[in-house]
Amino acid sequence: MRIFYPWLIVIIAAALTSCGSITQSLKPPISAQPQTELITAYTELAKAGGTLFTLDPQQSTVRIYVFRGGRFAALGHNHVLSAPKFVGFFYMPSADPTEARFDLKFRLDQLELDDPTIRASLGPAFASKLSAEAITSTREHMLGTDNLQADQFPLVRIHSMQIVGAAPKFAVKIQIQLHGQTRRCGFLFRWKGCQRNCRYQDPWCCVKLILLCSRFH
Repeated sequence: MRIFYPWLIVIIAAALTSCGSITQSLKPPISAQPQTELITAYTELAKAGGTLFTLDPQQSTVRIYVFRGGRFAALGHNHVLSAPKFVGFFYMPSADPTEARFDLKFRLDQLELDDPTIRASLGPAFASKLSAEAITSTREHMLGTDNLQADQFPLVRIHSMQIVGAAPKFAVKIQIQLHGQTRRCGFLFRWKGCQRNCRYQDPWCCVKLILLCSRFH
């Protein structure tokens, strides 16, 4: 019996680490080697003015909601994964907001699956109780050789390609690198701006991406 998970929904609620300059906001990444290119790129962007932000993993959330499908969907469960570690940058130019840019990177093999506290907050669709054994088995199946192959393709990157609109609402075209493949899609996000004290409890935006898992197989 094989249960497919055709739909992935990625939700990002990101808090800014600082409203200051690049020297204040740029922090060492979780894995220096893969992130060097991002640091270099965003350092160059900041030289032209504007503000460079980093996403704070302690105050932000990256969650992936996986919904069951296929012939045996009734025997499966919906799942939620969270990324406790990730690296993200957001650049907001001083003049033209359509020149803004963001990147987010995290590793599949660092994802946490079906945290009971998170599941309890998500309503009836995630109400089923899962044993530790079931969670371990699902994680191995989902990230294993028959699905996302996290050992071979551990990194996920979401990169903005085009941003259009006007504050507070923008339309964004993004590029997603997952499972050794690259796909493009679009979404809307709301920019709340930089609060005077940049309070962590006020996330700057909430982004919802709907991805078809089979597109990365």
